[in-house]
Amino acid sequence: RGELSRDLIFSSMENSTSPYIIDRQVVVNARASIDKGRKYIVIHGDLGNGKTVIVEELACASIQRGMRVFALTGHPKYALEDFHKLVQSREKCVLIIENYSRHMDFIENIGMRNIPGHVYILTERSALHEYYVEALSLPTPAEEYIEFDCNKLSDSEVEGAIRLLSTSGLWGEKTPLSDFMKRKFIKENLHSEFQAILIEILNSPAVKNKLCLLYTSPSPRDGLLS
Repeated sequence: RGELSRDLIFSSMENSTSPYIIDRQVVVNARASIDKGRKYIVIHGDLGNGKTVIVEELACASIQRGMRVFALTGHPKYALEDFHKLVQSREKCVLIIENYSRHMDFIENIGMRNIPGHVYILTERSALHEYYVEALSLPTPAEEYIEFDCNKLSDSEVEGAIRLLSTSGLWGEKTPLSDFMKRKFIKENLHSEFQAILIEILNSPAVKNKLCLLYTSPSPRDGLLS
């Protein structure tokens, strides 16, 4: 249904032979930064290049390390109240703010305080991040955000994409190609961008046929029970 399953992410993280996601180096680097005490992480990338999946991986990795994970949703007023409760609880936690440019008032209100055990993970599209990053003020000048660009797949991530597409049967007409040719196609034709891979999948005849069947299937009201 296009929804991420944390259960399947956990399973994929523990069993690489049943891939559900592509292991991204950004996740490894961000997690290492958090383990070293960095509290402010910004992940940026263009639409469809994996920010949400990366954040979910980081959320799962944080849960495995005994941290509670919270994401900014709902009305800012209630979010602010919940944040103050978190501060009082003194729990180790990760606060995720996706599309942070939409929540600048909330960010300003909480002051991005350096609270022991708290980590902030922010995401945004690359172009918007370039515009808004200067407005992200931190409590002290000595602190700074560590930024990760997720727009390009590394060589190992390209290999992961090849395995995932093969396991899921999503290569379509390119299924007979060797791994070498698939690798070349992703790097040269799709410029190692996950967004381009998604578009290629959606444009494949096999997926188009599946989508047509999905949207032309009778609704429950058209059935025998109507």
